[in-house]
Amino acid sequence: MMRSYVPAALSLLLTTGLAAQQPTLVRDFWPGQVNQNLLNHGRPNTFLVHNDKLHLFANDAQGLPKLFALNDLSGSVTELAQVGAPLLSSTNANFVASGNNLYFMVQEGFNYTLYVVNGSGATALHTAPIQVLFGYTLIPMPDGGVVFPGHDATAGYEPWYTDGTTGGTHRIKDIMPGTTTGLGDPFPLFNGFGFNGKAYFLAYDGVTGVQLWTSDGTEGGTSLFATINEADDSGAIGLHWSKNAQRFIVKGEDGMLSSDGTVAGTMVLHESRYATPRTPGIAHPVTDDGVMYFTGPVDGTPTLFSTDGVTNTVLLNEGLSGQGMLYLIEMGGAIYTFVLDDDDYVSLARIDPAANTLTILTNFAEFGAAFPGLQNPYGFRTDGSYVYFAGNLAQEGTQYWRSDGTAAGTQKVHHFAPTVQNGGPNAAGVNMTMFQGQFVYAANDPGVGVELFTGNGVVGINELAQAIDLQAWASGPGMMDLSVTDDHLRHVRIVDLAGRTVFEQGLSASGRATVHHGAGPGVYALQVTTAKGQVMAKVVLY
Repeated sequence: MMRSYVPAALSLLLTTGLAAQQPTLVRDFWPGQVNQNLLNHGRPNTFLVHNDKLHLFANDAQGLPKLFALNDLSGSVTELAQVGAPLLSSTNANFVASGNNLYFMVQEGFNYTLYVVNGSGATALHTAPIQVLFGYTLIPMPDGGVVFPGHDATAGYEPWYTDGTTGGTHRIKDIMPGTTTGLGDPFPLFNGFGFNGKAYFLAYDGVTGVQLWTSDGTEGGTSLFATINEADDSGAIGLHWSKNAQRFIVKGEDGMLSSDGTVAGTMVLHESRYATPRTPGIAHPVTDDGVMYFTGPVDGTPTLFSTDGVTNTVLLNEGLSGQGMLYLIEMGGAIYTFVLDDDDYVSLARIDPAANTLTILTNFAEFGAAFPGLQNPYGFRTDGSYVYFAGNLAQEGTQYWRSDGTAAGTQKVHHFAPTVQNGGPNAAGVNMTMFQGQFVYAANDPGVGVELFTGNGVVGINELAQAIDLQAWASGPGMMDLSVTDDHLRHVRIVDLAGRTVFEQGLSASGRATVHHGAGPGVYALQVTTAKGQVMAKVVLY
């Protein structure tokens, strides 16, 4: 059963009007009074739902961050490993599941180490210098293994394979003979994806340029698959792709390529070399019915297309900006993404393919101001009724938002950290997902720091507010005094920093009351109901 939680502050705004559901603290990984230097935050990050559990990394003040399995929304967890958190990435390709194995890379000094977790405990599989690798992906294989960027003194950086054991970890092929890296030049990147039991990734053999290669995990099964870049292209070359169960699409020099995984089944789907697959959101490669999206110019106009990998359909060619749309998601037949409005403000937009229309739902920060661009690095999530995302209003920092597809229904989930400091996503990797039918996320609350929350309530922008002047203090062992100005006390609840209600009592008092709560010494969250409404506070008891 989820635990009630009230964000802590000595004086907060009373919300009236719309019914508001407060967020629920799922787990406070690092309990205690919040240090102003941001030292005692659990900072849960890098979420991965696997085998009906939410796996994530967090710090519980016991040294290095740990990998936990969240069993359910009661906050029950199982500790799996303590080796640190994965390298930062804008996608969860730094933490993947393959069979029953979980894989991730951790920075250790000037090296990275690939770890596997199967059950409890982590096993180090491979260590390599990180300073020459500019990006990476772990590609799951069907037998519980992964293809990853590995390194040795003989061949430099090349594609490696592991089955999850130290003995089964080895270089697949020396694509660029000698010690020079085979993962791009001069900025090695390992980009790729898995499809029908094989890995597809960018590699460099010194002759053909950075091209699309494929591998089944063996040297004999590793070969150049398709030419998608000019032979003399150099720099940090990325791979743009999407896939469904039957085909994948990739950006190429001759246009958008579509393939069923065979050379004979590979074709040019769209001839523009500027056509680029759109990622519908982290961990959501396609819609439920296998539709993929890409953008490309038509007579110089940015245009959105949908495709099944065989045919493509124009969805919208009016109102799109030339920037952005890196992430998008489909809900109820409409598509949601970020675009620029006519005044260069980053805006959430709903695209209705049947009507060929784009509707701005709400504006956020001006492009280039608080937003580094139109990328939504945390992607989108949906429960079928709402789309969840990260939005930045500049003066309020980044917060979590949700939308039902209407302007009025596009609102903050909750106003965490009511300053310009980000109250929504912290900067530590992927930190929001759908789990057990709920939107689950890491948020920065001044009472507990950056911890794990859930709850779909809407608080803030469209609600009237008035201040309740509450004072609360310990007046003796097991005792607390409450005082409100020009108001009547009706109810009090005390919640510990693990989210458990330790005391609850109805009140009928005007202005002031003494409560005999019996709680032990410590820092608590306090929820007080008055005749005007509810107010939250943090209180130290003894």
